[in-house]
This record gives sequence, C-alpha cells and structure tokens, in this order.
Amino acid sequence: MAMSIRKYIYASLALICLMCSCDPWLVPPVKITYEEDANGYKYVDLGLSVKWAAYDIGANSVGELGHFFAWGETQPKDSYSWDNYKFGYYVDGYNPNNGYYYVDSITKYSVDKSEDGSSVSQFYDGKTKLDLMDDAAHINWGGNWRMPTTAEFDELSEKCDWTWTDYMGIEGYDVKGPNGNRIFMPAQLTEKYAQKDYADENEYHRDYVSSYRWTSNMRWENEWFQYNYKHLYAGASGGAYSLGVMERRTGCYVRAVLGNALPKFSVVSFDANGGKGIMHPQQFNKGVSQALDSIRFSNGILNFTGWNTA
Repeated sequence: MAMSIRKYIYASLALICLMCSCDPWLVPPVKITYEEDANGYKYVDLGLSVKWAAYDIGANSVGELGHFFAWGETQPKDSYSWDNYKFGYYVDGYNPNNGYYYVDSITKYSVDKSEDGSSVSQFYDGKTKLDLMDDAAHINWGGNWRMPTTAEFDELSEKCDWTWTDYMGIEGYDVKGPNGNRIFMPAQLTEKYAQKDYADENEYHRDYVSSYRWTSNMRWENEWFQYNYKHLYAGASGGAYSLGVMERRTGCYVRAVLGNALPKFSVVSFDANGGKGIMHPQQFNKGVSQALDSIRFSNGILNFTGWNTA
C-alpha cells in the first residue's frame, strides 16, 4: 500500500514538473522555434511570405508590452496628439469651442488633393508608403527589419488562427501560423504606456486602442484617407479582432517583419538659412538617381533660383 502511494506521488510530481516546463500560454504544448537576426532580435517563421518578430518594438521578450509610435515617427513620446505630431502643420491649434486640435495640412505623406485637382495642399507629395528613414521598426532595430505592409497584415490575419488568451498576465492573441509556429500579440494597456487624451492631458485612454499596430503603407485611397492607416485591433470586450483605420497622430504598437534585403540609404537635410517654411529630410537610396524635393522655403528678401550642385 505504501509503495502504491509513493508511486502515485512520484507520478503526480512528474506530471506537475512536465506542466511547469511548458509555456503556460500554449495549450496543448507546442514548441515554438525562435531564430535571431544578426542584431540579436528574435523572430518566428509562421510559414508566411515574411518572418514576424517575436515581440513588439520597445519590448525585450514575448511577455512585455512595446512602445507606442505615431505613424511615421521613430521615437516614442509621453503623449500623442495632433499638436505634437511630427508631420502636422497647424494654423489655430486647439479649438476651445469643440475641444479638438486640428491640422491644417500634413507636411509629408500628403495626399490632400481633390478628385478634380482643383484643390491641392501646399505639401502634397502623393507618398503613400513610409520611407525607411520614417519606419520605426527599421530605425530602432536596423538590419532588414521593417514595418509590415497592409498585404502582409492581411496575410497574417487570413492565414493564421487567432485565439484570445492570457500570457503571463497579459491578454492578447495567440497567433498560430500555417506551419504550427506561433507568436503572441499583446493587447493590454497600462498607464505606463497609456496614450494621453489629446483634448485633456489628465485623461488616459484605457480601451481597445491598446492593440493597434501600424503598417507601413496607407489603407484607403479617397479624399479622407490622408489620416488613415491599417491596423489590427481587439474588440473592447476581448476575443474579436478586425482590420481597420486609425489617425496617424495616434500612438500604436509596431510589430516588425523580416523579408527581402532592404536598400542602403543616405539622408539629405535642408536648412532654411534665415527663411521660413517646412522641408523634411529626404531619403536617397544607394545607386538610385533621384531629384531633390521642390523648394518650400521662402524669404522676403531673396528669391530661390535653383540648387547649387557644386
């Protein structure tokens, strides 16, 4: 009798040890094969066209929350609003009548143009995809890391199995690829990472904004889409996900991908030299001929006649 009890205890302990050795998020246990790039960041091959990072930019492990970035910005901030957006151009700023900040124009990636061409923003460039110099994943992790395209997010959405779960106290999605490998998409917002409300700096958003993730290109092509980009979000009640749009000034997570080799590039910056106006730095890919941007600086005394290539 004593021997049977001893065997039962040993068997129970062995089962407990086996259970503890498994990732608590994976039920039933599935082995995930992590790989590392030359810079030491982990990624998972899900059997898709690109490999997905194991965690968001700003995190160091699967169970950590990443940083927030506005679309086209490469550094996180304490708050996110139109009045501090890198590519926002303001006239009157905060409107006390309705409690909103508003943007008169977008100074880069501007598609503010009427259908008949009669009204065009002074900053119109027609660019719908981020330059690598404005890609938060590439600037922060380097190498061949970049933000995913809308097509790659579609692929992740449509070809993977998504299960709402809890991983180490953080709610989010267990995303299982066609080959059985998995990544975890956190969807929990804490005050440390919270986006301050643009109309009231003392309030925080604590809703499903927490699971938004940016893509590198625009979602819609219509008269309103200059503010809208594709993202993944979880429903406020949890368990549901969808793909939609979000204003570019908003702080969202960034999940990087690895695909084909990326071009090397240099950046040219512009100095108004006492004049006024906005000209953002311009990216030049190695070995590719490209014209300098049109001049947008003005000076009440001097007239611009052309670039000096000497």
